[in-house]
Amino acid sequence: WFHGDVSIVQGDENLTAQEVAVTFGLPLAKEEVADHIQHLNMTGAVKLLRADELIAAERLDVEMTLTTEGRNIPNIVDAAGHVLAQQGQREVRAEQMHVVMGLFQPPPAPGRAGQPALPPKPRLGMESIDASGDVLINDPDQNLKISKAQTLKAQMRDGNRLIRATITGQEPESYAWARYTDTAIHGHRIEIDVDQQAVDVPGPGATWMVTHQDFGGRKLAKPTAVKTTWRDNMRFRVAEDYGIFLGRVHSESESFSLNCDKMT
Repeated sequence: WFHGDVSIVQGDENLTAQEVAVTFGLPLAKEEVADHIQHLNMTGAVKLLRADELIAAERLDVEMTLTTEGRNIPNIVDAAGHVLAQQGQREVRAEQMHVVMGLFQPPPAPGRAGQPALPPKPRLGMESIDASGDVLINDPDQNLKISKAQTLKAQMRDGNRLIRATITGQEPESYAWARYTDTAIHGHRIEIDVDQQAVDVPGPGATWMVTHQDFGGRKLAKPTAVKTTWRDNMRFRVAEDYGIFLGRVHSESESFSLNCDKMT
């Protein structure tokens, strides 16, 4: 146990906290007292920094694993209290967060002239996130932002790219917010599949989309936002350029207003 202004540095990893408890595994070599960490429990202004990645929280609990290559890496991370996870410009915030980590193979770096590119060392990244309490995601690379969410369950690819997410707001009084590409979506439950470029809202909600044409197809002098609300559900398929809105649909912009039961 380490108490008071703890700082642990190993390679490019830097850990600081007020209290740290470390559990070591059985030594792999007889002459060693301990040679790998099984578990870390940290409290009090915890910060775990690695290159351009940061995890900060009031409490952090990490289960470590030993890879076949002998690397001692985090496997399961549980964080609580003003949690912040950053990778470059991407950030995730919540009050509680459960993260499954893994090793991912980055694309090979270009080699020198006439020489083959060497395979890069596998890097540590996130496989999945389960977060709750004031959840926020900001990912400029994917033009994705999630806010006002009570819970988030997300799957990642290559350790850093979100591919699927289910977001819920705090029912019944508030919607979760999501912005994907140039569309803003509000709903009690929002399901996003980045690979399929699909967004589903099973329940009431609202969208804001930017259009360059009026309802009759004529080009507008400037882009205009169109707000659409519905009662039952909405399905949006970006790659196929269509959406379906069901139940007491209302759509309006500066120049028109439309009411119907179903809109495609």
